Amino acid sequence: TVIVEVQQWGVVGGQQVMHQVLLNGAPLTDTSKVDSILQTLLCLLLQVTTQSSVLCECILEGSQLHWSDRVFYDGTLYLTLEHNDTWTAHVPQATALKVLWDQEGTCRRTDRIHLQEGCVKLMRELRFSEEQPVPHTSFPWILIPIMAALTFTVVLLISILSAKKQGESTEGLPSYYWLIMGQVAQPLIMAALSEAPWRCPWLSHTLPQGYDRNDFRGKPLPNLVARTRELKWRSLGKNKKQTPSKMGGDRFIPVRNSKQMDVASFLLTKENEPADTSNTAGTSENQKAWSMSLNGYNIEDAKILHLGGKPLNAPEGYQNNLKVLYSQVTTPASVKKTRYISSTPDRILDAPELRNDFYLNLLDWSSRNVLAVALHNSVYLWDASQGDIILLMKLEREEDYICSLSWTKEGSYLAIGTSDCKVQLWDVDNQKRLRSMSSHTARVGSLSWNDHILSSGSRSGHIHHHDVRVAEHHICTLSGHSQEVCGLQWSPDGRYLASGGNDNLVCVWPRVQEGNASQAVRCWSEHQGAVKALAWCPWQPNILASGGGTSDRHIRIWNVNSGSCISSLDTQSQISSLVFAPNYKELVSAHGYAHNNVVIWKYPSLTRVAELNGHEDRVLSLTLSPDCSTVATVAGDETIRLWKSFEVDPIKKKAKERLVKSTSSVIHQSIR
Repeated sequence: TVIVEVQQWGVVGGQQVMHQVLLNGAPLTDTSKVDSILQTLLCLLLQVTTQSSVLCECILEGSQLHWSDRVFYDGTLYLTLEHNDTWTAHVPQATALKVLWDQEGTCRRTDRIHLQEGCVKLMRELRFSEEQPVPHTSFPWILIPIMAALTFTVVLLISILSAKKQGESTEGLPSYYWLIMGQVAQPLIMAALSEAPWRCPWLSHTLPQGYDRNDFRGKPLPNLVARTRELKWRSLGKNKKQTPSKMGGDRFIPVRNSKQMDVASFLLTKENEPADTSNTAGTSENQKAWSMSLNGYNIEDAKILHLGGKPLNAPEGYQNNLKVLYSQVTTPASVKKTRYISSTPDRILDAPELRNDFYLNLLDWSSRNVLAVALHNSVYLWDASQGDIILLMKLEREEDYICSLSWTKEGSYLAIGTSDCKVQLWDVDNQKRLRSMSSHTARVGSLSWNDHILSSGSRSGHIHHHDVRVAEHHICTLSGHSQEVCGLQWSPDGRYLASGGNDNLVCVWPRVQEGNASQAVRCWSEHQGAVKALAWCPWQPNILASGGGTSDRHIRIWNVNSGSCISSLDTQSQISSLVFAPNYKELVSAHGYAHNNVVIWKYPSLTRVAELNGHEDRVLSLTLSPDCSTVATVAGDETIRLWKSFEVDPIKKKAKERLVKSTSSVIHQSIR
C-alpha cells in the first residue's frame, strides 16, 4: 500500500500557500514530481467527489454575449474563468489549483471554444423559439377591413342621397357627413390594427407617423380625422359652380360690421329729415367725442361705401398688391432699399500675352468710356459703349513691350510708356502718334496727367515732368526714390503728385514749377513693401490711400495737410491697386498673393463690404469707369473682368448729370 499525504499551510487570506507531499511518510524533494502528483490528485478529487461541481454560464448583456466557468466545492465558489483565459481563486485553498490550471493553456482554450459554441447554439435555440408564431384560432380578422369598407360605402351612399334631396351639390358634401364617416370607420380600423396587425400587413402602411404597428391599444388616431377634413376641403375645392342664392346677387363690401350697418341705416333715414341749423362747431366736436367713446369709431365714418374724399390709408406695414382699395403711404421699411453686389463679373474679356509684372500699369479707362489695355508690345482699345475693339499701335521691335498707359482728362489722347525708355503720345480719334519723348534711362512703368503736364516714373527712381505743348518737353526731374517708381497719381485738384516706389517710400510732391527742382512735401516710410497702389479721395482732395506689397499688405490712409496716418488696415494679401468709388464712398483694392481677389471697403471705417472672387492669378491693376459704376480688373490669368458693383439710383444719376458741367482743357492747344 502506498500512502500519499499532501500537506498545505499558510496564513488565512494570504496569497501564498505552502505545500508538501509525503510518500509513505517521507517528503518528496523533486518539485516536478510534486506538481504532477498535486495536479493528478486535485483533478481526480474534483471529478470523483460528489461535493464538487463545474458550472458553465452564458450571460447576455445588451447585445454582447459572455460566457464563464465557475468551480464549486462543498457549495463554495473556488475558481472563476475570466475573459482573458485566466482563473481567479476566490478562497485561499484554491490558489494551488489556480496555479496548476493556468499552466494548461491548451486545455483551457479548447474548453473555451466548446463553451462559446454551446452558448451561441443555446442563444439561437432561444431566439428561434421566441419567433415562432403563437397559434391563434380566434375571429377571422381579415373580415374587419372588409366590413369597414362596406360601412364606409353605405354611409357615403346615404350622404349622397340626402344631399340630392336637399338640393345640394354632391361634389361638396357637408362637413358633418365626413366627420360621421370618420367616426364610424375609426373604431373599426383601430380594432383591426390592435387585435391582429400581423394579419393585415397592408394596414401598417397607412398609419400616421409616430405609431408602431404593435402599439395600438387605447391610442387614438388623430390624423384620421385630419385626413377626413382634408378630403372634405379638397372635394369642396373642386366645386367650381357656386350655390345659387335665393336673395339674388350682392355687391362686394370689404368690411361689413353689424353695428356700422345699423348706424349707416340710421344715417340714411336721417338724411330725409330737415337739417338742424342750431348745431355749432362745438356741438359737432362733442358729438364726435361721444361717438368715439360709445362706439369706438366716428359715426360719420360708418358708411357702407366711402365714395367721397380721399381714400382711407392702409394700416402701417400693409402691402396691397392690387393697389385699388387703399392708398398706401410710404413706410421706412419700404423706402430703405438693400444694395445688391453681384459676386460674378458683368463681362469677361480675354487679354492674351499680358505681362504678369507687378510693377507695370497696363490698364486705364477714359472719360469717353474706352478701355485701353497693353498686351506685350501692342495697345488695344475696347469701346465699352459699342463693344468695338481697335488695335491702336504696336512696337517695332518684338523684344520691346508696353510698361504703362494713361488717358488725358478728356479721353482724346493716350500716353504710352515703353521698355525702351520712351513716352509716346497718341491721338486716339485719328489713330496717329503725335510725338515720342525721350528723357529716361530705364523703362517707364508709371504715368499720370495734370492738364498739359505729363509725369512719368522710371525704373531708375526718377520722375520727369513733360510739358507736351512745347518742343523741349522735359521741364523738371524729381529725385526722391532710390528704386523703381511703380505708382504715380496726381490729386483731383492738381495740387499734389503722389509717388510710390520699390524702396517702400510714399512721396508727395507739390505742383510743377518750371525751372526749379521740386522738393517733396511729404515722405512716409511706414510701408514694409513696394508701394504701387495709390489713390486720391475725390471728395476729400487732401486724403491719400496707399497699399503695400507682399511684405507689407497694409492699406494706409494719409492726411497730406497734417502729414499723419489716419488709419491702417492689414489685408493679409499683396495690394497691387487702389481706387475710390464715389457713388457709395467706398475704397476698392486689388490683391495678388495670397487671395488674388478684389475687395470693397467702406470709407472711412475700412469695414469689408464685399469680396469679388473669380481671377485665377494675382490681380495686377484696376480702374474705374467714367460713370463710377463699374470697376475693371486685369490679372495674370490673362483676363479682364468688369464688376458692376456701384450702380446708383436712376433718379439720383440724372440729378448728378445735371450738376456736372463739361469743361475744356488746355490740352486742345497746339501739341508740337
